[in-house]
Amino acid sequence: MTRLGLECADGYAGDALTFGEARRRPPEHRSFTASDGGIINVESSIMGLQVGKIERIDVDVASLVRFAQAVAEALPGLPVPPPDKSTASASAAEILQESTKASPDHSKLKALGGALRTIVEGAANGVGSALATALLGMWHP
Repeated sequence: MTRLGLECADGYAGDALTFGEARRRPPEHRSFTASDGGIINVESSIMGLQVGKIERIDVDVASLVRFAQAVAEALPGLPVPPPDKSTASASAAEILQESTKASPDHSKLKALGGALRTIVEGAANGVGSALATALLGMWHP
């Protein structure tokens, strides 16, 4: 007997119609916030239960703010193409704005910081590499 046949026999007393209908229903999905601030995802279906915890994203906000401020100030001297300078400037400004909130979104800050860092890493390969390298030492995702 197949695995599905065994599940039908065990869970539905061999009632293939009910078993088939239950398998076609979408799984239930719920998220809960854990006591440590993480998120617990729970998904259940006829096939079983799956529980997974998504780790909380922590960001050193003070270091990221110093990094964003330093990049914003150093941006005119970095060998970065104009579109990237615009993106870096906007990312730095958004980091500074988000960091002032009572509960800043750490995943957003990490994404913005990562984007800003990527631009600075590109500059580290150019003529102004000493400045870019110094900036990169200020914040690590």
